[in-house]
Amino acid sequence: MIIKQNRLKAKAFTLIEIMLVITILVTLAAIAIPSLLRAFVTSKETTAIAALKTILTAEIKYRATNPVYASLETLGGANYPYLDSKLGCSTPPCKKQNYLFNVTPLSGNGFFAVADPEEPDNYRTFYIDESGVICRSNTTNTPVATAHANSSSCPPGYDQCGQ
Repeated sequence: MIIKQNRLKAKAFTLIEIMLVITILVTLAAIAIPSLLRAFVTSKETTAIAALKTILTAEIKYRATNPVYASLETLGGANYPYLDSKLGCSTPPCKKQNYLFNVTPLSGNGFFAVADPEEPDNYRTFYIDESGVICRSNTTNTPVATAHANSSSCPPGYDQCGQ
């Protein structure tokens, strides 16, 4: 009988061992989750920047054969579309990866495009114009940029993006 009791005790975990394992798991989760969330935000922002570069390329190609820059509807609705259906949608703003894209052709020789997040509290807004300089908002929840007089710099509330 004594032998059977020792076997049962040897197979079970103590409360301290279980609490130690839980403490280690909680600590690892506390370290990993913020990094994972930041990587998620960074991937969405990188997608927005890449989409703005694609819009810039489409605008340059369109402008090479036309006297003006075009809207997203025109770029996506051409006989041979300059943009895919996500960016060149028929009713802007066009949505891609939780960002809303809009292009505003300006009278004269210019345009600007904005990538505005659907969740402004978590993501930054991005801006590009015919100069090709990508600008990002200084903080989250920044108002959407409009055209500015000096296209060699970013609009107020925006900084030049390193990408």
